[in-house]
Amino acid sequence: MKRLKRVWFDVCMFAFVGFMLFTFPTEKQGLQLFLYKALLVNAGFLHCHITRKLCFPYIDFRSEKEWSNNLLVISLYIVFIWAYAKGG
Repeated sequence: MKRLKRVWFDVCMFAFVGFMLFTFPTEKQGLQLFLYKALLVNAGFLHCHITRKLCFPYIDFRSEKEWSNNLLVISLYIVFIWAYAKGG
């Protein structure tokens, strides 16, 4: 439960947007597109967070001496979220 503390908002948002998108279809295409993109961005963030927790040790940005480790984590989040947002 302690690990879920950082992503509880994203998990709730993912569930809420998914529920709204697939339960109450609307004829407003702009709203549908916005909800779908929000769902994809949240899915990308959650996928990246799970991947980081499973594959990489915890990196404390304040005390990390190697800037490349920080850059790796940042680029991981950027790539995952961008790939999901593009729909692929």
